[in-house]
Amino acid sequence: MMTLKKGGGELRERVDSSQQGSAAPGQKPGAYVTKDVAFIADVQQVDRKKGTITLRGALRTVTLKVKDPQQLKLISKGDQVEGVYSEAMAIAVVPAGAKARK
Repeated sequence: MMTLKKGGGELRERVDSSQQGSAAPGQKPGAYVTKDVAFIADVQQVDRKKGTITLRGALRTVTLKVKDPQQLKLISKGDQVEGVYSEAMAIAVVPAGAKARK
């Protein structure tokens, strides 16, 4: 989820946080890692024909598809967006021959 900040003016930033854990003693082996990234990014370009915006963050620049054309109309070059995205990875060990659940 992202929030539009008309006119911008804040510093681009990125704040990383993470959590990790593993199975309790006596349980089957398993572990997880989650990473949350909070950011403020500058709108570098708005392509209304393609329905995309290009955002410049603290570490990289990305182009994202905006699904709602009404929302895209509200965004202009020079605005900023603030948001959070998450990445997660989990692993489990299963006996040979067993099918892992997806």
